[in-house]
Amino acid sequence: MHPAIRSRPAARRRKGGLRRGGQEMKMGAFIVVHVEVKDPEKFKAYGDSARGTVADHGGEFILRGKVADVLHGEHALKNAVVIRFPDQAAAKGWYDSPEYQALIPNRNEAADMVFISFDEPPAS
Repeated sequence: MHPAIRSRPAARRRKGGLRRGGQEMKMGAFIVVHVEVKDPEKFKAYGDSARGTVADHGGEFILRGKVADVLHGEHALKNAVVIRFPDQAAAKGWYDSPEYQALIPNRNEAADMVFISFDEPPAS
């Protein structure tokens, strides 16, 4: 084995996250939201309220935008949001929090939405 490769601490996936040099590293998490707005005024009010709940759980908005093109398959929802959290526990904690759960009736009136959670890929 090449000496430079041997000297690098190995990164291995473990049950709770990634291990590098014997220390566990938490992996980030992303929530991707696909959105079809039904009522722009209600959606703005929902978004204004939801923004603070995301920050309270360590989340940050990475992207908010319109779908430019569907390259393959069918996809009816026209907007997308990507939120990054420190880890899956924070992402789930945000979604399940009483503060966010209280916004869901307004969300459902304002838009059709699909929420998908992803693990952040490990650094290579």
